[in-house]
Amino acid sequence: MFGQTLQFDFPRLLIRLSAYILLSGLMLPGSLAGEDSPMSGPNRVVFQPGATEGYLQAWNLNFRNSDFLIYTSFVISNTGPGDRNHGVSVLVFHNNRSMVYTAEFDQSTLKARAGTFGYQGPAGYMRLQANGSLELQIAVRDLRLQLVFDEIQPGMCLTGGRLIATESADDFFQADIPVAFARASGSVSIQGHRHILSGSGGMEYLHTNRSPHVYARDFWLLRSYDPERGLFLGYLNGTDEFPEGRLARLVFMDHGRVVRDIRFNEMNVQATHRDVLSGFTLPMRSEFTDTSSGCRLQIQAGRFQGGYEVLSNVSLLLRWVLQLLFSRPYIVHYNAAVDLSCPSGADNKLKSVYTSDRMQSTHYLLNE
Repeated sequence: MFGQTLQFDFPRLLIRLSAYILLSGLMLPGSLAGEDSPMSGPNRVVFQPGATEGYLQAWNLNFRNSDFLIYTSFVISNTGPGDRNHGVSVLVFHNNRSMVYTAEFDQSTLKARAGTFGYQGPAGYMRLQANGSLELQIAVRDLRLQLVFDEIQPGMCLTGGRLIATESADDFFQADIPVAFARASGSVSIQGHRHILSGSGGMEYLHTNRSPHVYARDFWLLRSYDPERGLFLGYLNGTDEFPEGRLARLVFMDHGRVVRDIRFNEMNVQATHRDVLSGFTLPMRSEFTDTSSGCRLQIQAGRFQGGYEVLSNVSLLLRWVLQLLFSRPYIVHYNAAVDLSCPSGADNKLKSVYTSDRMQSTHYLLNE
């Protein structure tokens, strides 16, 4: 069980989760450029309760096939007044419609053991099975979700461990892709209509002890769901508190091994579009370049794949509080096409390393 903690209020986690991921979770300082990212997996992203007000751990498990895109989050954090310290959120995108479910709970209902992977609360659970598969169940309002992730391909710790988030050495964050790819199956019931699920999935993980609005304006996460070769990009637009300002980092994996670890130092937005849901202006076509290695990443945004306004899914009082910190926080997902090219051969001409038109592009928007 969760031990002695501060008091909590989970709905504020939604805005903090929206700032990360995985996220979320690909915020990487320049000191890591060129270093290998250590491998990660579910057993390496265990429950580590913290006492600071900004403590947060988030496990994001995603499912996708031709009919459904499902984004789930299990969150534990210290966020201020009240006694709610944990909860779940689910975004279901089906038939071009986004459906959002959230629930938060009292700390006395949390079942999680320090040093162990897993979560259990009144709305559901996530856990590892004896055979190595990962299972989750969630029940919120008219939603019933059950998923099993098999044939898990482990990912990497993108930050290489805990990294400094502000000028204070005590403020840290950690971001992992514990599951780069997995086969996923299960079922989802919405308003009594049950659908059998079969597709692929992955997981992102975040651990921090500092509220991200202090050092971040917005985040962009780009990731693949490929059983053999995977590409993961994170772009952070930081505040004045973030030592690196802005930065972008890419990790490319081939058959479970990190073969490219690139810090881009140039970004060129060649075309933009206005996101219909949020009203924010987002990149439509962009190019990242690493002038040191000569590698180049080209990104073309595709179709909308779900999203929601964070403030529309919290209480009226909390909405007022959040509006003091953020203008219009949103989470939006898009399909994207990418091409990673790097110099090769005696003439050092650019050669395509990885091309895909099935990427997931996620924008965590705080202020335009």
